[in-house]
Amino acid sequence: MSSDFLSHFPKPAVHLILEMIGDHEVHIKLARPRQSKWGDFKALRNGSGTPSITVNSNLNPPAFLITFVHEWSHFMVWKNFSSAKAHGIEWKTAFIQLINPFLNELCFDPHLLPTVKAYFNNPSAAISAAPALYNALSPRSENEVPVHEIQIGSNFSFRGNLYRRLEKRRTRIKCELVGQKRIYLFSQNALVRAEINSN
Repeated sequence: MSSDFLSHFPKPAVHLILEMIGDHEVHIKLARPRQSKWGDFKALRNGSGTPSITVNSNLNPPAFLITFVHEWSHFMVWKNFSSAKAHGIEWKTAFIQLINPFLNELCFDPHLLPTVKAYFNNPSAAISAAPALYNALSPRSENEVPVHEIQIGSNFSFRGNLYRRLEKRRTRIKCELVGQKRIYLFSQNALVRAEINSN
């Protein structure tokens, strides 16, 4: 693991990360920012080669730490179980055990730590399923907000298009593509840019 990769962790976590990795053979590297995921674990299906872990380079230190331990938990399950669900009980147990030494005010800000601990009572496969933690950790620019914070009837821009926020529909939010009357369903945590309505 390179010093550049280590610099993305909270500093008090680095020695614990190095102890965790030990002499395991895993390719560990930074990845360009990806909207679909913060990290991943890959193991070759034919059993040869070296497994790999990537973590997005734009994550803040607490998000980087949680993401790396999430992926390292996949590696440990792959290494120790011949057959296990991707985010089954084996992974969840490993994730909780591996993150436990980091759950303190040295690795996480005091205001964030209770939210992190609450998440690890029963960690989900995707951190976006825990909105409070996801919103606190998500990389964003100053003018980006989760779409659920946009008022109903207000406009926002996303990937170069202008939308109007409509009502919530179960876990998604209905949004209309302005000028085309087409409806799209957004994840409530999707980051968008608020716009001034032109009514």
